[in-house]
Amino acid sequence: AFEGQWVTMNGQMLSLEIVDEAPSSIHYRTRVLWNDVETYLLINYDRDTEEFSIIGVRHVPDTEDMEIANVLDRNLQSLQSGDTIVPLYYVTDNETNKTADLKGDKMTYNGNTTIEMKPIVDGSYLTYIVVTDCRGDEYYTQVVEFTYDRNNGVQDMQINDDYAIIKTE
Repeated sequence: AFEGQWVTMNGQMLSLEIVDEAPSSIHYRTRVLWNDVETYLLINYDRDTEEFSIIGVRHVPDTEDMEIANVLDRNLQSLQSGDTIVPLYYVTDNETNKTADLKGDKMTYNGNTTIEMKPIVDGSYLTYIVVTDCRGDEYYTQVVEFTYDRNNGVQDMQINDDYAIIKTE
């Protein structure tokens, strides 16, 4: 259940995709600019210790099959102290349906870089889920809107029919 927290890197929210899940861990990926090159930052969540760790970065073409991307680690690279990371967020303008990448703040990777759950800001949020089957077909849920405040948690959760998920590829 959603408890008003999200995964952050040095306090900055990340846009995550689950790429592998096991009883003891979850592997995520998030699109970033790593030293000004678009890559995926790979993150591990250990369910036993409830801690996150960075696995590395991987260059993955948009057309690559997700199953192949999960299996092949030959292009996995380690982060080095001084590397720069800029989170990328895929956004859609609700009025024009135009999509773009929004850049987060530039961070410098070092021994103090943290990935952890942090509380989200009080406000109104929209969310949906994309499920990809073994053939690569994608299925989208309806858009759910909710409000959140730290004192009362998630409230007023409802389907918002004003928004539709449109696949543009």
